[in-house]
Amino acid sequence: SHSPARITNAADLARYLDYCSEMLSITGKIAALFAQSVNDAVVIDGVNDIENLASNLSRKIWQKITLIDGRPAAPEPSPAPGPASQAARLPPRAPRR
Repeated sequence: SHSPARITNAADLARYLDYCSEMLSITGKIAALFAQSVNDAVVIDGVNDIENLASNLSRKIWQKITLIDGRPAAPEPSPAPGPASQAARLPPRAPRR
């Protein structure tokens, strides 16, 4: 197997990092959707971990993008509670009949 071609310019690198950030966001959203259909504390904790990890990685990616673009980095915001923490407050589902 061959390695992909190397990214050789700043615009392509910024675009690639932006795609990476989008994929992390999608991963967190899919995990949150799954947590909404499951009423299990372990699953919800796992989803919260996934969302926190994705958020932190995305923040680091955007720091790199701002360096590439030559913009000053914005101050780091505190992470907001994700959809999984909201899913944890859903009432239990009625048993299936």
